[in-house]
Amino acid sequence: MQVHGGDIYGREGIVDFSSNINPLGIPDSAIPVLKNIDLLTCYPDEENRDITRNISEYMGVKCENVMVGNGLSEVIHIIIAGLGIKRPIIIGPTFDEYRLASLAHGASPTVYYLKEEHDFEPDKVDLNGLDYDAVFICNPNNPTGVLYDREVILDLIGQARGENAYVIVDEAFMEFCFERGYTMAEYISEYTGLIVLRAATKFFGMPGLRLGYAFSSEEVISKLKRVQPSWPLNAFASRIGPIFFDTNYINRTREWINEERPYMAWRLKRIKKIYTYPSCANFFMIRLDSITSTELKARMIEKGFLIRDLSNIPGLDTRFIRIAVKDRGLNEQLLIALEETLNG
Repeated sequence: MQVHGGDIYGREGIVDFSSNINPLGIPDSAIPVLKNIDLLTCYPDEENRDITRNISEYMGVKCENVMVGNGLSEVIHIIIAGLGIKRPIIIGPTFDEYRLASLAHGASPTVYYLKEEHDFEPDKVDLNGLDYDAVFICNPNNPTGVLYDREVILDLIGQARGENAYVIVDEAFMEFCFERGYTMAEYISEYTGLIVLRAATKFFGMPGLRLGYAFSSEEVISKLKRVQPSWPLNAFASRIGPIFFDTNYINRTREWINEERPYMAWRLKRIKKIYTYPSCANFFMIRLDSITSTELKARMIEKGFLIRDLSNIPGLDTRFIRIAVKDRGLNEQLLIALEETLNG
């Protein structure tokens, strides 16, 4: 069963709308690093000093509050193992790696499901009476696209503080929010148990590079590094720091998402037999009324497009799909194919 999007292998001639990657491609600032094959003749810096310094400057935190890893999936596993998390609560429906990683390390995760009738947008997450030692929340959430109010996260932290529990906030898609975006990294000095996650995968368009990073108190970062394997980054990832200061790439991305996201939302609302959820990210979750997600995925593949069937996400079912936002030409092709399939 497919766990994540982006499964294009073995499918030639398919346009991948299942994975939420910046369509602008690799930043120009990354190319000199990636072309430097001589980096492969030496071990990477085991302490990852350059990339850690770049990330700390980019996010406005101290180097001591940063841990880098081989993609966010690895970082999530390290958090669960390094902190001995056994009873995590996961705010869902959401990215299933939190639950799967918890199970892999012998933990017993509980999913706190937000309500479909409220478009999965909570005014408050009430954990009163629940037994937990950690909370995972994705903000903006994948796959719903919801950007939670800062007050919702702060209230969650307040509840977790009373239980001496960790709060892990996954901000992998936050950069796509631009003007509405914010980070909880500014609160890591106030609450020792807060951990904020980000990655180069989505916004900087390099999922194959495998670069994820966490921000937390020095105490937590120290615990995580104790269980992290040596040389967590490859030679290219450890030198890719210039991307964080590539203002041309960041501004081009801002122009693209501010133009294409509202356009795609408008076009999707005109298609009958579906409901499109509001999104602050670079993707849309859609509820289907007349066809299953499995059937629609198969029919869209026949038309040359791969979409994300969300039926394997706990809390969702065969009524839900997710599609990425790409450039205008590809978006139009997908929308025409989708409308023909649903209403043809």
